[in-house]
Amino acid sequence: MNEETKDGQSVRWYDVGGQSGLAVLAFFLPISIAVGNAGWGIALLFFLIKAVAERKTFSWKKTGLEGPVALYLGVTLLTCLTASSMSVSLKHLDSELLLVIFFLAAQFQDGRQAERHLKVFLAGAAVAAALGVFQSLSGAYWDVLANQLFGPPWIQRLPLSVGRKLSQWNWRSTGFFNHPLTYAEVLLMAFAVFFGRVFSTKRMVGYVLYGLSLTLVTGAVIASQSRGVWIAMAALLFLWSVVKKQRKLFYAILIMGTAGLVAIVTTPKYSDRLESVYMITHPSNAIRLGLWYTAAKNIGKTPVLGVGIGNVHTRVDDRFLVPEPNKDWSELHNIFLQAFAEKGFVGLLAFLYLLYGIGRSLWVPGMKARYAGLFFGFAGLMLAGLTESWYNDSEVVMTLFFLAGCATAIRRSMTEGDHAGVPT
Repeated sequence: MNEETKDGQSVRWYDVGGQSGLAVLAFFLPISIAVGNAGWGIALLFFLIKAVAERKTFSWKKTGLEGPVALYLGVTLLTCLTASSMSVSLKHLDSELLLVIFFLAAQFQDGRQAERHLKVFLAGAAVAAALGVFQSLSGAYWDVLANQLFGPPWIQRLPLSVGRKLSQWNWRSTGFFNHPLTYAEVLLMAFAVFFGRVFSTKRMVGYVLYGLSLTLVTGAVIASQSRGVWIAMAALLFLWSVVKKQRKLFYAILIMGTAGLVAIVTTPKYSDRLESVYMITHPSNAIRLGLWYTAAKNIGKTPVLGVGIGNVHTRVDDRFLVPEPNKDWSELHNIFLQAFAEKGFVGLLAFLYLLYGIGRSLWVPGMKARYAGLFFGFAGLMLAGLTESWYNDSEVVMTLFFLAGCATAIRRSMTEGDHAGVPT
C-alpha cells in the first residue's frame, strides 16, 4: 500500500514506517533511551525491508564517514581480541553498535525529512528542558546518601516514582535521565541548534518558540550543575563568534553569556559550584586529577592496543585526597584518555579520525546560523569530553550520531541542488 506526497510522488509503506521510527528516535533522544532504541530499531527494520524490496534500484549514498568508521571498528575489534578480558570488551561495544544510527539518518532521509526530524528532536529537547527547570523550582530533591525524597508536602503525597521524577538528584536537575551529566551533555547539543535557529528565523513565531526553548535549555543546563558543560557552552559561543565574525551574532552571544553568568553568580548553590572549578582540592577536581595521574602511569604498560573496552580499572593516586580512595573507577573522566587506555595509541588515532569524520559531517555548506549549531554543538561536546567520558554514555552518542546523520542528509540535498524543504 502506497501513499502520495503533495507533489504526486509515491511513498511506499516501508518508507513511512522507517521515517516514523526516525521520528520516534528524534523526539525521545533527550527523554528516554529505551524508547529511542525502539525508534531506531523500527527504522532499521523498515529500511532493511526497503533495501530488499528495491534491491534492483537501491544504491548506497556515500556519507564520507565510511572510511573512518571502518578503520575505527577494525582497530576496536583488534583491541578486543588482545584485551585483558575479551568477553568483557565484546560486551561493551554499545557505542560502536550505535554508529548504525548515523547511517540510518544519513542514508534514508533527504534534506526535507532531516529538517523535519531536527524540529522533532528540538521539541523533545524543549520538553526535557522544561522538566529540568521544573525540578529546580520544585524545591524537592532526592538525597542519594539517605535514599530519601525531601520536599514540600504536595510532592510527598505523590507516588514515590513520580515524586523522584519531579525532583532534583542531590540538588541537580536530571530531566528524564538518571544522571545530570548525560542530561546536560545532550542538552548542550540542543542548545547550540536552538541558538542557531533563534538567530536565523525570520518569523515572530520562530523567535518566540525558539527563544523560549533556548531559555529553558539554558536554565536546565545551569540547574544540572554540570561544570564541564557550563564551560563548554561558554566556549562554543565564543568559538562561534570568532568563526562567524558577525556583529549581531557577537552581541547576541555577549548578552546571552552575561545573562547566564549573572544567573549563576547570583544564585548561591550555583555560584558555589562555579567557584569549585578553580579549587584543586575540591573532591570532584581531586578525583579527576588523581584518575588522570594514575591512568597516565598505567597506559605505559599497554601503550599500543590498550587493555580493551570495559577493562579499565583505576584507583585515584594516594597523593589526592578524595571521599572514596579505594574505589575502582572504570571511567577516566576524559574521552581521549579513556580511548588511549582502552585502545592504546593505535586506537586513539582511529578514534580521533572518527571524530574528525563526524565533525566534517556536521559542517553544512555555508554554515548559515540555522545549521551552524550542529557543528558548534559538536565542538562544545569535544570540550566537555576533556572532563567527562561521554563516549560511553549511550544517550549522548545516540544524539551525536543522529544529528551528524541529519546534517549529512541536508548537506547532500544542498550539494545536489535539491533545496526543497531545506531552509538556507
